[in-house]
Amino acid sequence: MDHGILAESAAVAAQVEAIAGRYGVPVEVERAALGPRASETRARRARYTALRRVQQRVGGRYLVTAHQADDQIETVLYRLLKGSGIGGLAAMRPAGPDGLVRPLLPFRRAELADWLRARFPDPAHPPAFDDPSNADLTHDRSWLRVRVLPLLVERFGARLERQLLASSRRTSCGSIHSAQGSSRQARLLHGRPLLNLL
Repeated sequence: MDHGILAESAAVAAQVEAIAGRYGVPVEVERAALGPRASETRARRARYTALRRVQQRVGGRYLVTAHQADDQIETVLYRLLKGSGIGGLAAMRPAGPDGLVRPLLPFRRAELADWLRARFPDPAHPPAFDDPSNADLTHDRSWLRVRVLPLLVERFGARLERQLLASSRRTSCGSIHSAQGSSRQARLLHGRPLLNLL
């Protein structure tokens, strides 16, 4: 998805196409001209609209995204700071409507990078590409990832990230119970706090 947010977005799309071609993987590029002032929310909506369009065009049963555990950590922290309720703190689900699946959610970014390096050892031709927009600190999620999370981990230790992931799992369970009518159980979350740093 070329969002058209960064000036170099067309070049980024071309690089991704080149990587796909090198490994014989079919690629579909969708383009949007969102402009540099586009919000993360607007970009996400445009992205999923484009992904669904491609899914329909190719007759895909599933829409598979590459979200992983670090994305989940950022999502939980972001929604916590925004004052989200139980449902929001459940963050991303492994599966969603119309074939949406996120099979990499259990894995950390470093684990996936190690896996890629072990199977594709040539550093000059990695089968992956880091989107430069992920380092754009004008976006809240990028700022949390680059500036805030490292400070929180430095202060509270690596267990902070484990706690955020655990909170997501507990709130997800609580949301399910709430949807089934057990609001008290959802509120209590089985007697465990949403986030326990101490």
